[in-house]
Amino acid sequence: MIKRYEEREYHPGDFGRFLSALINRTVEEYIESQEKKGKKFKEIEPLEIHLDVRKLPEIDYLGYENQEKSHLFIKGDVSSQTGMNMKGGKVVVEGNVTGIWTGEHMKGGQLEIKGVKGESIDFSTSAFSPGNQGTIILKGIKIWEKGKFTKEGEEMRKRGEFLYL
Repeated sequence: MIKRYEEREYHPGDFGRFLSALINRTVEEYIESQEKKGKKFKEIEPLEIHLDVRKLPEIDYLGYENQEKSHLFIKGDVSSQTGMNMKGGKVVVEGNVTGIWTGEHMKGGQLEIKGVKGESIDFSTSAFSPGNQGTIILKGIKIWEKGKFTKEGEEMRKRGEFLYL
């Protein structure tokens, strides 16, 4: 499906919201099908979704409102609002995040940004507010969990290893 969009021009937020809505709906249908088979919610294994966005222009909003039973693996770079309003599950970016509002207003879940040395990762201040109950992992180090910086995250913040706007 993504191949249809590789050559088209679109607003990064529109495409990202569309993909996130499609993923969320797919996960809801998956959960319903598992419950019809008699499984309880806690017994349902997360659905893994792999997206390769390396050939696409910048995309905003991937992982928007990601759900508990959704594990989204993104290969490539993404832009603003990645993991915004996550409800649960995982969003793993095997690349760089170059926009603000990353991890903003997470109600739960885990956002992992693998990235490599020298890349710019921008967070808004609301990603690091006490109301953010998610977990943020940056370059293999847990920097935020359940409303506060981890010891390692505080040290990275002080060294300026990520932007915090």
